[in-house]
Amino acid sequence: MSLIPIWAKALIVAALLAALAWGVHLYNQSIRDTQRALDVAEYNVKLVQAEEKARAKESQWQAQIKGAQDEAQKLRNDKELADKSNRVVVGRLREQLANISNSLSSTSITACRARASTLTIVFEQCVQRYSDMGKYAQGQYVDSVTCQAAWPK
Repeated sequence: MSLIPIWAKALIVAALLAALAWGVHLYNQSIRDTQRALDVAEYNVKLVQAEEKARAKESQWQAQIKGAQDEAQKLRNDKELADKSNRVVVGRLREQLANISNSLSSTSITACRARASTLTIVFEQCVQRYSDMGKYAQGQYVDSVTCQAAWPK
């Protein structure tokens, strides 16, 4: 007979099987931990790339907004200058018309006709400038619509 009883042998086999099972468990756990670390690293790389892409897009939008704001300020400044210029021209025309109106009673028919002819020429020039201004305003409107259509939504 053997010196080691059967129950001791069974206990040793059970201990060896438990140690083997524990070793397999630790091995599987280390594989899962390694894979998880790789997944986390891949996720972090993708996260950094996404953040960089988002920052680049934000920078692009900021530049686009800045350009639109600069263009809008330029248009406001141009409009303000045109308004000042128009006020000056209108003031001069009013003054000239007042002078003409005041001097009509003392002028001859021939002089009145000459003045009417001159005023007709001036009126035609005003109509032409008004038409040009309308074309300019239409161009500004088209540019505005184009900018609004190109604006990111």
